[in-house]
Amino acid sequence: MVSYQVEQYTTKDADGNNLHYVEGTCLSTDEKPTTGIFNGSKLMEMDSGKLFMFDAESSTWLEWGA
Repeated sequence: MVSYQVEQYTTKDADGNNLHYVEGTCLSTDEKPTTGIFNGSKLMEMDSGKLFMFDAESSTWLEWGA
């Protein structure tokens, strides 16, 4: 389960959808959300210790330092 410790409304995308900056935790087996997420948002996998940052241009979570 993805849990957010920080969630802030930031802006709207080109289609008028709300974008939220989030910081949260999840497990490596959890599906990370890719819609409504603001560029630079962060998720940490509790079981692997990996940190991911959201790249809005490619709609993917990139591992920090990989």
